Amino acid sequence: MKGIENYIPGTGLGPDINKTTRFEYNLDGNLKKLIAENPTTGEQVTEWIYGVTVAQGSKLESKSLAYQKVYPDSTGSTDRVTFQYNRQRQAITMTDQAGTVHGYGFDMFGRGTEDAVSAFGTGVDQTVKKITRSYEVRGMLEKVSSFDTGSTPLNEVQFAYNDYSQLAKDYQSHSGAVNTGSTLHAAYAYASGSGNTVRRIGITYPDTSPTTITIAYDGTTADALSRPDTLKEGGTTLWSYRYLGSGVVVGVKYDAASNVELTYQDGGTGDAGDPYTGLDRFGRLVETLWKKSGTDQVRSKYGRNRFGGVTWRRDVNAHAQSPAVDTEHNYYWYDLYFRSRNESAANVSQQIRRDKTDKKRRKLPHALRGFLDSVKI
Repeated sequence: MKGIENYIPGTGLGPDINKTTRFEYNLDGNLKKLIAENPTTGEQVTEWIYGVTVAQGSKLESKSLAYQKVYPDSTGSTDRVTFQYNRQRQAITMTDQAGTVHGYGFDMFGRGTEDAVSAFGTGVDQTVKKITRSYEVRGMLEKVSSFDTGSTPLNEVQFAYNDYSQLAKDYQSHSGAVNTGSTLHAAYAYASGSGNTVRRIGITYPDTSPTTITIAYDGTTADALSRPDTLKEGGTTLWSYRYLGSGVVVGVKYDAASNVELTYQDGGTGDAGDPYTGLDRFGRLVETLWKKSGTDQVRSKYGRNRFGGVTWRRDVNAHAQSPAVDTEHNYYWYDLYFRSRNESAANVSQQIRRDKTDKKRRKLPHALRGFLDSVKI
């Protein structure tokens, strides 16, 4: 199987065009080789070697588990990552290329409880030699602790939950074990359940003078949908929300920041015939408008490809200046996994014209069976 990124027909392999990656699989369907074709260095090959035995240190014999992973810069049989497994097919030992050996522990439920280093490679920091994880009786993560060689943690985090299994407190000790009476923590408050809801109603941030943010559901609709209307600190409203339908945010007003507002309405008619110009007929974001005391501050428009990815961003206010500031515009390209691969600044007004006229450059290659190869304008 082969994938080509930034595919341009009729051209050869280059550092940023027709980037080709080949995938090879064994008979069990496991990835055996990942080969990146590189015209400068030659093929970059990452290889997985399958087949583990008791003689190698595993607790079972299996041909479907990866014994070693070999990276392209490997210099020999010791310069690779090696694994050993228990009978549940979980990795219990991992030795990396530097010679650092990790041992992994599990409890009777198969949950990870320990990552302990028994040998360090040359030049590796040895401050933390073990990380442990423990769980409370309902199975939720309770503590994560770092150790040197002793039994006292170097640092630790601890979580406490309420009766509904919601996170209630998050302790973080940067030195030593958590002391629930003195260690700083973030606290989360929830409705009691008596009103048929256990929604979050507040967050308290740790400090010498703790700050509590209240999540308010003031309106009838907000209360019925458990949809927050405002966030407050004491009696001061920090910001408030406007919605489209049950949960689509179309406006955020930052009351505590001189009434700065993010809105998806500019007073005109949107793509779907509604007043929400910031959303297209598929509900995708195509425009954002920032205002302060009713005056436009930043207005950005977005173009999208047929898969929903943003292909360009145009700063309308910057473009309207004299002379126009075109460096505030952007193009975006994607790889074959729909990940944003590249970005460049340019005059998007020219790109919009090409987007409407140069159809051939937006065709999708058929070799990848429908996967987007690139968006190139």
